Amino acid sequence: MLQDHTDFTFEPKNASEKIYLKLKQMLFDGNIVPGQKLQYQDMAETFNVSRTPVKEAFQMMSKEGYLTLRPNKGFYVSEIHPKEIVDLYELRITLELLALKKAIENQNPDNLNILRNAIEIHAEDATKTISRNRLLTDTNVHLAIATMSHNKALYEFLVMIFSKIYLKIKVENLSQNRGEVAQREHWQIYDAIVKKDLSSAEVSMHAHIIRSKENDVAAQSYLENGES
Repeated sequence: MLQDHTDFTFEPKNASEKIYLKLKQMLFDGNIVPGQKLQYQDMAETFNVSRTPVKEAFQMMSKEGYLTLRPNKGFYVSEIHPKEIVDLYELRITLELLALKKAIENQNPDNLNILRNAIEIHAEDATKTISRNRLLTDTNVHLAIATMSHNKALYEFLVMIFSKIYLKIKVENLSQNRGEVAQREHWQIYDAIVKKDLSSAEVSMHAHIIRSKENDVAAQSYLENGES
């Protein structure tokens, strides 16, 4: 599960990788925002390092799609568009349904307890003001299921998908009520896993992810239409 708000399965080995993680943390915290121009010198001063590791970190962020290099203008924090959200959710559905099948096969009292705890933590946050922290508790429910699959590659791909959506989306236009609905859906999925009812689990998970996708697409479309 996600232990912090940056990246998740990545251990920094040098200064540029540490800056890379710090930039992701800034993105998560809203200290840098989609559309904002980033300057090498400003970030070097912020992190008290030379420009070289900052440049390397920018390249890493750009390669992963978090920064965009505009010719003759510099690096900007990337914005996510509805089509990208739809594409990521299409992949997410495929991976989560596979994770669900494997989770049911591999369930035991210990990993079911971990999943239950993750759902309870999200339920506590469900009525709070929408934020990336609330999205993080939702993500941890799904990654608890992915962990139960015993498939490291599947888990890491899901981390990438959640990162690309939740680090780039503007959270302020997401539905405030989605959290309460989502936590009820989490319990439906949990109950089906406990009962080893794959059919019901797949139906609940598919509907849950589709509703999340619609919420995310609506929020980003709202912004792109200039109605924020």
